[in-house]
Parts: sequence; C-alpha cells; structure tokens
Amino acid sequence: MAHSLIAGNVQDDVRAGNSQQRFISLGYNIIGVVAGQVDLTQEFNAMGDQTGVSNPGLFPLANNGGPTLTHALTADSPALDAGGALCAATDQRGVARPQRAACDIGAVEMQLHAIYLPLIVR
Repeated sequence: MAHSLIAGNVQDDVRAGNSQQRFISLGYNIIGVVAGQVDLTQEFNAMGDQTGVSNPGLFPLANNGGPTLTHALTADSPALDAGGALCAATDQRGVARPQRAACDIGAVEMQLHAIYLPLIVR
C-alpha cells in the first residue's frame, strides 16, 4: 500500500480481509488513530508513513468533481505535500498530480486556484 490515507478506523488490526496476511507499506501512508491497543509500526514503517494521526484533515464525503464522491483535504491536513514526488499522475477525480512541491497523500490532490486581483494605480 502506498500514498493512502486511512482514517475513522474501527477495527483493531490491519489484516488483509479474513486472512492472516498483513499489509506491506510502500511508503507515504497516513493511518488514523485505531480503536484498541494496536502497534502499526511493523506494517507502516516505510519512508513517509505516519501512524496514529488524530486529525487527518478531511472534509466530509462529498462531490468534489470526478465520477465518485471523495474526501477533500483541509488546509491544515498532514497529507498536503506529504506524498513525495513519485505518485500516480492523476488523483481519483482525474486532477493532475502534483499541484505543488510534492503529491498529497490520499485520493484527492488539493487544487491550486489562481486569484486575479485588479491592478490599482495611484
């Protein structure tokens, strides 16, 4: 698993389905606070991994463009520019990555919007 954000966890472990197989991190994941006493450091110890994040900085599930609903990132999300330079070319909505210095972790890349202000000459 890489460049993924998992939050609102209710299970107390991170097994793959009903098997004993565990996840392997390829880096740049954010794992929210997990219910119970679980040590995720053995699975999520690759470069850029963050575990036990209490506030991943996600807006509620909404239509943020694209074919599916997504959780947009808040301005103070630890996922912003935390995904390194190598990631998928587009996010879940089809928006180009990265928009800034590095890719955002998770399904949504925060878009930059140009703001044009009028020129005032005094």
